[in-house]
Amino acid sequence: RVVPTGSLSDRHSSFLLSLTMMKFAVLTATLAASASAFAPAQSNTRVVTSLNAERSKSLPFMNRPDLLDGSMAGDVGFDPLGLSTIEGVGVD
Repeated sequence: RVVPTGSLSDRHSSFLLSLTMMKFAVLTATLAASASAFAPAQSNTRVVTSLNAERSKSLPFMNRPDLLDGSMAGDVGFDPLGLSTIEGVGVD
């Protein structure tokens, strides 16, 4: 005959404690995995880009148009449609 060590309520509370700890471990692992999905990818390659053209003050990711050199009032190099390159417009 096997005699249980501890009462039923002690074993029940021990079971609930271990179940709670297991849920906490699973939740922590899930949160850590989802957080790493938003981390930037690690890359060992290095890209070097040389910028030979002057950048526009209004759109820093675009090159400054040749005819828009800042000599006219309000000229900050904003010409995303390339209108300053049309012949006969009078921007020369």
